[in-house]
Amino acid sequence: MSQEDQLYVKLDEKEGLKDELRNVQGTVANVNEALEVLRNVRTVREDAIQKVYENLAHLQDSLQNVEQEMPGVEKSEPVEGRVETPEIDGSVQELHSELETLQEELNQLD
Repeated sequence: MSQEDQLYVKLDEKEGLKDELRNVQGTVANVNEALEVLRNVRTVREDAIQKVYENLAHLQDSLQNVEQEMPGVEKSEPVEGRVETPEIDGSVQELHSELETLQEELNQLD
C-alpha cells in the first residue's frame, strides 16, 4: 500500500470517528433532555401529592369544626361514592393538565 493510500485510509477513519462522536453527543443531549423532563414530572407528582395532603387536612379541619358547632348531632356514616368539591377538583384538573403536557413532551422526545 502506498503512502497516499494510507493517508486516505487514515482520513476516512477520522471522519468515521467524528460521525460516531457526533452520534454519541446527540444521544447524551437526548438523555439529558429526557432526564430534565423526568425531573419535572417528579416535581409535578410531588406537588400533586402535597396538594392532596393539604386538601385532606383542610377537610379534616372543616369536619372537626362542623362537629364542634353541632355537638348534639350524631356522627354520620361515611358517604359512599364521589363528592364534588370545586377546590379539590380544580387542583386535580390543573395537575392532570400539567401531566398531560409533560407526557406529550416525553412522546416528542422518542
